[in-house]
Amino acid sequence: MLTSKTVSSATGYKTAFVLTLSLFALWGMGQQLYGVLLPKIAGPLHLQGFEEEVAKNASSVVYMLCAIPAAIYATRLGYKAAILCGLGCVTFGYVMLYPAVVLQAHGHFLIAIITMSLGWVFLDVAANPLAASIGTDDKFVWRLNVAQAVYPIGTIVAIVFEKWLPGIQVAAFGARFMFSAADPYILLGAGVLVIAYLFEAKRFPQVAIERSSGGEGKALRSLLSDRTILFAMAAQGVGIMILIANGAIGGRYLAAAFHADSIGPLGNVFFWAALVFAAGRIAGCFLMRFIAPRQLLIIFAVAGVACSLAAAMGWTTISGFAILANQFFASILWPTILGLTICGRGPLMKLATALVCMGSAAGGIVFQLLFMAWPSLPTQAGMVLMALCFAAEFGFAHACSHREVNPPSGCAS
Repeated sequence: MLTSKTVSSATGYKTAFVLTLSLFALWGMGQQLYGVLLPKIAGPLHLQGFEEEVAKNASSVVYMLCAIPAAIYATRLGYKAAILCGLGCVTFGYVMLYPAVVLQAHGHFLIAIITMSLGWVFLDVAANPLAASIGTDDKFVWRLNVAQAVYPIGTIVAIVFEKWLPGIQVAAFGARFMFSAADPYILLGAGVLVIAYLFEAKRFPQVAIERSSGGEGKALRSLLSDRTILFAMAAQGVGIMILIANGAIGGRYLAAAFHADSIGPLGNVFFWAALVFAAGRIAGCFLMRFIAPRQLLIIFAVAGVACSLAAAMGWTTISGFAILANQFFASILWPTILGLTICGRGPLMKLATALVCMGSAAGGIVFQLLFMAWPSLPTQAGMVLMALCFAAEFGFAHACSHREVNPPSGCAS
């Protein structure tokens, strides 16, 4: 049976919480740069067709295969050990991208992206519940939203950075040096190592190092028989479908609606979408000080349905603003669903987080398969699909209301 060996207060660790937040900023930067630089890396490596699709979806596959092992690792050795393992994997993956490009070696590239994705899995499973647990119980879901609000800030920094990256020249030993497509990852790898050192050196609350032993199989069966967990897995998958659809389908509509020329970050519709997404998460954090997370999730889901249907009308500029509004209302879905689901589960929190993350990965895979089967999916049909997805999120918020009958204090506010 999973039993916690140590239990203590996690309050009074503001620096540890801020350091944990830095992981989410780094996460946003890394994933944004990977998505943008993959086409540039694919050129030297001659990735085409199926190989390029594998590179795009490797992360989802690794999540499906490794989330449970990562959760068991975090359960046996603690959050802090799992995060350090994740940072090590991310660093190795980043650094491996450079020889992959220089040597034009497919094997090096595959090892790099798999190791990097494995690192993100460890961080996802450990950093989210740890960030939520550093503090008083009554703000559990709120703290998880605060942590996730840092993620799009990292994304925005990466969008700004990537626009000027190809043209940056640096004086090095009297010579001119041009950054290559893989060089940003060398810089990110160095940054990850610094964070890993600080993470190891900094004193964290006992919750970061507490361990449990034995009974993971029984605990997993118990979680899979829990209706809230199953609904949360489906809801997270649907939420990821909303975000991907907004980028893949809504993005091209935004470019047409606002006549974006993509010159500089301010002409990039994805910059504005990321800005609105960040604003939504920040606003969600503010509103959760006054509105219970489940109620706010219901409000945002209903608003998302309305905006999706407005976008489906095809009124050009109005629909463009509706798609941007969708980014705003979709922003709190992931952290709020996860927070409501894992709150109060004690030693089971890591395994529960892994299952919910697997639901996210499954949603990404399902949408990619849908888009491959129907590449010419009309914008209007895509927006109707998003409306149905937001309606499903409303259903989750309603279905999980039984957890608030006698909730742990952190689930209610």
